[in-house]
This record gives sequence, C-alpha cells and structure tokens, in this order.
Amino acid sequence: MRYFILIVGLFFVFSPMYAQQDVLFEQSSWEQVLQKAKKENKLVFIDVSGTNCSACEQILATIYTNDDVGKLYNSNFINYRILPQNDKHAFLVSRYNIKSFPAYFYIRPDEALLYSSDHNSTTDDFIANADLAIKERNAEKPIGQWDLEYKVKKPEGKFLYAYIEKRTSLALNNADIIDQYASVVPDGDVLKKNALSLFLKNEQINANGAFFRFILDKQEKVKNILHLNNAQFQQILSNSIDYSFDKACKAKSEALLNDVIEGQLACMKTIGHKESEIIRNEYRTKFYYATKQPVLLSNYVTLYANTIINQKEEIKKQEGEKQRDKKDNRTVNKKALFPLSFTMHMMQKDELEQLDVAYSFKLRDAAQYVVEMLSNKTMLNNALTWSKKAIELFDYFSNYETHAYVLYKLGKRSEAIACMEKAYAVAPSADESGSAKEQVEAKLIKMKRGERIW
Repeated sequence: MRYFILIVGLFFVFSPMYAQQDVLFEQSSWEQVLQKAKKENKLVFIDVSGTNCSACEQILATIYTNDDVGKLYNSNFINYRILPQNDKHAFLVSRYNIKSFPAYFYIRPDEALLYSSDHNSTTDDFIANADLAIKERNAEKPIGQWDLEYKVKKPEGKFLYAYIEKRTSLALNNADIIDQYASVVPDGDVLKKNALSLFLKNEQINANGAFFRFILDKQEKVKNILHLNNAQFQQILSNSIDYSFDKACKAKSEALLNDVIEGQLACMKTIGHKESEIIRNEYRTKFYYATKQPVLLSNYVTLYANTIINQKEEIKKQEGEKQRDKKDNRTVNKKALFPLSFTMHMMQKDELEQLDVAYSFKLRDAAQYVVEMLSNKTMLNNALTWSKKAIELFDYFSNYETHAYVLYKLGKRSEAIACMEKAYAVAPSADESGSAKEQVEAKLIKMKRGERIW
C-alpha cells in the first residue's frame, strides 16, 4: 500500500499534466539568446525592467507564474529579462525610447521588432500580445515597425491611413490615431466612403476626439455617404459614448468623464435643463459606482434619483393642465406650458409610457447601486423609495427584484421574500442572457436561507 501511495505521489510530481509552468528566462548573453531562438525556430520575448520597480516585481511574482502564460511563452519564445546592470539595458532604453518600466518587446532572431508594449498588466494582456507577435512573425513589415514609424510620421495623412488599415487588420485600437488623422487631413479625405467605413469598423471612437466632433458636425453628409438612417447613425454615436465612458472608468479620469457627458449632450438635438441635469447626474453616478467611490456615489445617486422623480411629477402636472385645457376648449400657449423636456409639448400617450419605462429603469438602477455599495440606513431607505417608484412606473420583474434586495438589506426579510416571489411570478421564462426566471429563483432560495445575494 505504501509503495502504491509513493508511486501515485511521484506521478503527480513528475507528470507534465500536473506540473506548473512558470515563464522560464534565459540566463545567458544576448547573443546566445538570439542564437538559441534561431536554432529552436522561436521568437524572443524581452522584459526590460527598471531599478526599484515594484510593478516589475509584481509581474514577476503573479503573471510569470501563471500556467497559461508559462506554456504559451515557453513554447513560442526564448524569454529574456534585461535588468539595469545588463550591458544591453541602456542600448534598448535608448533605441526604443523607453520612458517607463517594465517594457516588453517581441522580436525575431534577426532582431526585427514584431510588437512592443508597456501596458501589460494582466494575464490576458500577456496572452493577447504574445498571440499578436506570433501572428506577425512572417509579416514583411510587422506592426512593431509601424509603431516606431508612427512616432515620427504623425503629421502624414497617407502614413496614418495605412497605419490604421494595418492596425484594423489586427483588431487593434485605433481611436487616438483616427483622431490624429481627422486633425491633419482635409475634410474631403475624412468623408471618403472607404475612410469612414474603415474608421467605424471597430466601433472605437473617442467621444472627446476630433473624429467624433467631425462626424457630429457633418452627420448629414456621413449618413448619405454610408447610407445610414437616423437610428443607425445614433447607434454609432451611442457606441462612441459607451466606449469613452468605459475608458474613463478604467482610467478613473474625471476629465474624460466630463468630455463624455458633454459628448452625450451634444448628441441630443433638443433637450431641456432637467434632462440635461438627469444625464449629468446619471453618468456621474455610474462613474462613481464603477470606480468604487461610495461617498461621491451617495451624493450623486441622490441628486440623480430625486431629479428623475421631480421631472416625472412636473410632466404629470403639465399633462394634467394640458388635458384640462382640452376639456375646456381653451387655446393655450403650448410652448409656455412645456418648457422643460425632450417630451416637449406634443408628447403622445405612447411616448409618455416609454418615458415611464425609461425612468423606472433609471430609478431601479439607482437603488441597485445603493444596495450593492452602501450600508447607510438613510441611503437604503432612499433606495427603497426609488425602487418602489420604479415599480409604480413600470410593473417589471427586475424592478420587484431590486425592491426585494433593498428590503432584504434593511432587514425586512419576510417582505423581501414576498417581493422576490412577485418578481419570480412575473419574470419571463427565458431572455437573451438565459433564463431570467431561473436566476430570480436562485436568488429567492438564497434569500430564504438568509444568505448574501449581492
């Protein structure tokens, strides 16, 4: 029996199936690394590290010990870390104008640059960049060479266009380069059908950039050239706003957030002060939620929800006045009666119903942000008011679901369970993301057990 256990133990120790693969770095000279890569028909991965670089040590301890990264890099690359004391360190820093550490380079054995990056921070980054370098292995002009040329050829429209084509073929982000192109070439070049189609292909446009402002100003021409209807063009603008908002959240940039908000407002042809205020507070609420800033979230989510409720009450009041005026057959100054909103003075019943749905979801989301991030009882009671109002505006399962969450976090378990059972009763059996009913049921079970559900 002891021999059997020993054999099994040795199997797990030595079997490749169970062995952890760290990234293996060569300890030899630069010339030997290149020779080995050529002999083994591999590429070369170079990690250029700095002195007292905490990020370098973190990558060494976390990313290079990842099994997927290790297998990919050991199979396809000769890996080499160049530390400050290495003779090649100063040469590479100067050659590639390295400003921060660590920096990463993927080259062929003939030292042709395939790709470089100074933004690798996750395993996904390392895997994606390695895959890209492998893809560019036999390219006549690899993307790494294009990147180097870009630093000196930014003002050249012809180069920029070809550079964008190359990067698009590799599914790389072109937002900043497209803005550069739009700022240096005549309007007619940007308005060419091939150019517009190319620039819009990856749906990555900076909402604070030159190209976004250009297509917004020239929207009728853009729609005609690309044969877009209003809805399709608005979707392009909306995608740009979403992309830039995500970018602002990842960078925790309030400056970019402000640009996103102004971009969103610029996309809306007619908007009153209250709608503008709702949009500003909505984006700030989502931003502080996404960047996990509870104090600022608390401030803005309250402004956001209260503005929606006040606006809804104002519209209700105005609609009441409108109906009374119709009944009395009085002539009214409609523009004076409806000064506020995109609902305007000609809003029909179906439009009001659509607005109720939109407002209900906004209030639901506001309550959801609170229940997920805040524990202050005053804020939870506010969220309870908002989620209740959301249900009044639109009888939908997710509104009941959020209301149940708030009740549950407030310690009102029996009421929460009853509300979640209502959500389960009205939930659709299936939706685009799977079974909504099953998801609600799973949360209901947890709630009955007294488990955490957010």
